[in-house]
Amino acid sequence: MGQGEFGLTSEERRAYDADGFFARERAFGADEIEALRQAAERVVATAESSAPTSEDYWHDGNRYREAAGSTIQFEHSPGSETVRVVEPFHHLDPALDRLIDDPRLVEAARALARRVAYFNAGGAPSIAHCIASKTFITNTAFEVASDALQIFGGNGVSREYPMEKLIRDARSSLIEDGCNEVLAIVGGSRL
Repeated sequence: MGQGEFGLTSEERRAYDADGFFARERAFGADEIEALRQAAERVVATAESSAPTSEDYWHDGNRYREAAGSTIQFEHSPGSETVRVVEPFHHLDPALDRLIDDPRLVEAARALARRVAYFNAGGAPSIAHCIASKTFITNTAFEVASDALQIFGGNGVSREYPMEKLIRDARSSLIEDGCNEVLAIVGGSRL
């Protein structure tokens, strides 16, 4: 089963052509997650190899160094050379750079948000369309954050990493302004 435009399988493309939508259990497969994990390791290696030429500086008890167009934060242990955070990092590996604009992540959510905004601009907003937009976009955000957490591993839930905040915010977006499960029941009853 080949991947076509936007990474769609032939079955997904047929469903989209027939119904105008398709369902996908996960945005990324296990092999893609592993490829992203390897890309993250390459980023750390690139940052570490560039770091010795720069001077350290300290802020709030944390040691930093500028290298390869990024800021590197090291582990808190005195004298540690273990990289804790590299920001920004996407430009250091093409796989991570492509991730930012991966159409599987952004196009569906962007298209739905635009369509609902256009639809609602003509008068009273459609509650069913607003609910569909909120639930789909927040579910997509949580799936993306969960996939990113897979890349970070156990470090992703540590407060020292920005990933912890992203996963927390994505999870809270599922329940703020009405939890997605209840909204789906309300929206479904209005169709």
